Amino acid sequence: DAKVIAPQLQFHRLQAQLLGNDIWHAPVAIREMPARERRYLEGAVFVSSFDRRSDVARRFTGAYRRRFGVDPGLAAYGYDAARLVIEAWNQGNRSRQDMRDWIAAITAFDGASGTLGFAEGRRTNSGFALMRIGKEGTLARIAVTP
Repeated sequence: DAKVIAPQLQFHRLQAQLLGNDIWHAPVAIREMPARERRYLEGAVFVSSFDRRSDVARRFTGAYRRRFGVDPGLAAYGYDAARLVIEAWNQGNRSRQDMRDWIAAITAFDGASGTLGFAEGRRTNSGFALMRIGKEGTLARIAVTP
């Protein structure tokens, strides 16, 4: 999205605070943008549930970049979902109901996309950070919620 939006700012001569979502957490893609386009993203703020500081996230991100040459983006969610199902199975939960109950009881799973858990009513909970895009495509964490 950011790659598409940046040239539009210049074309339409817009001056606005850009706000984005998890998909914008692509540091390599942002740094690879031409400098003339990337400069329009400076100061953009986006929310990200990805917490690249955990060991799981660093290992997954590194392996994914080596294999595919890009940041994982939403692939981290798929990886976490698969890990949850495998872990439920390994814990002896063989029926759908047992597996569902085991996963629903998770409160702090250290995943590739960050720490996640499930609240009453099967709602996913995860911490998130507000990130700002700086010069040269750097990303800075500006706020964090638990």
